[in-house]
Amino acid sequence: MVFGHNVNKYYLRYWYLYLLGILALIVVDYANSVIPPQIISKIIDGLNGELDVTREVFVNTQLNPLIIKLVVILAISFVCRALWRIGFFGVGFRAARDMRHELFAKSLTLSQSFYSDNKVGGLMSYYINDVQSVRESLGWGTMMVFDSIFLIPMVLYNMFKVNWLVTLLCLIPLILIAVLGGVVGMYMEKKYKARQDSFERLSDYTQESISGIRVVKAFVREAQELRDFQKINKNNEKVNIEYLKLSVLFNVLVEVLIWTVYFLIVIFGSLFVLNKTSNDGLNGLTVGELTALVAYFDTLLWPMFAIGDIINMHSRGTASLKRLDFILDQKSDLIEKEDAVELKDFKGNIKFDHLSFKYPDSKDIYALNDISFEIKAGEFIGIIGRTGSSKTTLVNLLLRLYNIEPNEIFLDGIDIMDYKIKDVRESIGYVPQDNFLYSASIESNIAFSTNDPDQDKVRKEARIAGVDSDIMAFPKTYETKLGERGVSVSGGQKQRISIARALYKDPKVLILDDSLSAVDTKTEADILKYLKEDRKGKTTILIAHRVSSIKDADKILVLGDNGTLSGFGTHEELIENNEIYKETYRLQKLDEIGGVSHE
Repeated sequence: MVFGHNVNKYYLRYWYLYLLGILALIVVDYANSVIPPQIISKIIDGLNGELDVTREVFVNTQLNPLIIKLVVILAISFVCRALWRIGFFGVGFRAARDMRHELFAKSLTLSQSFYSDNKVGGLMSYYINDVQSVRESLGWGTMMVFDSIFLIPMVLYNMFKVNWLVTLLCLIPLILIAVLGGVVGMYMEKKYKARQDSFERLSDYTQESISGIRVVKAFVREAQELRDFQKINKNNEKVNIEYLKLSVLFNVLVEVLIWTVYFLIVIFGSLFVLNKTSNDGLNGLTVGELTALVAYFDTLLWPMFAIGDIINMHSRGTASLKRLDFILDQKSDLIEKEDAVELKDFKGNIKFDHLSFKYPDSKDIYALNDISFEIKAGEFIGIIGRTGSSKTTLVNLLLRLYNIEPNEIFLDGIDIMDYKIKDVRESIGYVPQDNFLYSASIESNIAFSTNDPDQDKVRKEARIAGVDSDIMAFPKTYETKLGERGVSVSGGQKQRISIARALYKDPKVLILDDSLSAVDTKTEADILKYLKEDRKGKTTILIAHRVSSIKDADKILVLGDNGTLSGFGTHEELIENNEIYKETYRLQKLDEIGGVSHE
């Protein structure tokens, strides 16, 4: 068993399964562990003529009923064994399912800063190893606890009725195991946590290396990657062996104690059989009674071994639960007011009013400084600036990926911080730089914003994004399955599929973050033309590095160094008044005619 605020609810939620398991377990313990030794003892003594009746009378009148009783009891035990498995194991599997669901739901609420510090590969170990350890504790571990609670007193009581001295011998290993387990358990918990942390690092490194396999191959880094993996794998082996050594040592000590007592029971019991009545008044034993004692102690072997397993499993479950608590207790650092309002009938008006922003972990370094400009509904806005001028940061704030100060960004005249985050994001279509695609069909990727894809609309948006002809050239057209992260299509195709996905959402505001960099100029021009025709009356923001991509925009925002606003106006106005824009335009024009030297 394992307890904690994130797991206690499962004991209450599935109480009925626990009750089924406990009742069935009590029947099994009594029917399978208490009664059979009594019956076997009586059969042996009856056949040896040590009962009140003769051997012949016993065989003719009592033997068959005892055998039938034994068979019935074993049949009842068989049914109840199945029932306690359904009960206890049912809780474990259901709790694991619920916990994974809770973990995934929590993961979807966490902010960008959390994923900056915690990698995906490492997080997967929580879903696999740690949930598995907690599942075992809730199911198998709980069963062993209740089995020990019921079975040990039940068997000891019946042994005490046969011979109290032999029974006291059986208590020795139980006491020593309890003391030993308390000491060893603390060390095992620490070792298991180190084992899980090591597996997390191994999982993270493997996932990252395989995801970046193209880069690994391009830089011929296979040998180095293998060497680095070997180091991590070796460390994982080391911590696992350390944990295993401690676990094996504990189990060996338990076995030595148990089998020592087993030996003593046989020796002392045999002496009692040879001496029907001892000199100090102790009652002697019949062969049947000694057989019953051995059978009872044999029954006790399971809970004695189980105590060791319980301690081992509790240590693993506690360590894993602490790791799971780290995720489940995370609080998103995104602030949403309790009285946040819904964003209804959004027109697409956006205003930045002296916005300054720094990332949570950047101390006093601001990514954006005193940005003020206004976008009217239906305008096509271009954003340009040197690398590192925080263009992506600017649009990320519109998606409410970070907190900002009040009254710095307004949507239709209302502070963005006053809106519900979900409503803000639903009103904006976003095409990120990395163009992430899922390993599903092209149709599913384009219609990602809905559970009921409209095939006609999918094709329409694909045509606007200039990718329909590419898709139709595939053997399975829109049913073509993409590889992980869209690895089976080219960079330009990924960009255009991502644009189609954002268009399918039909948002009031569309943000394209450098989303045309992988297409040729003609395709780019066609896409921009279709976008302007299709999105009349809706706001579009395009981040670009090429002036040619945005020169026909209604307004162009130029970001200068250190995230400052360098200029905001039309192409003609910026050519006249903005040095950064003018110089960028001049260099790109020279590039087009092959007349510039970059030094």
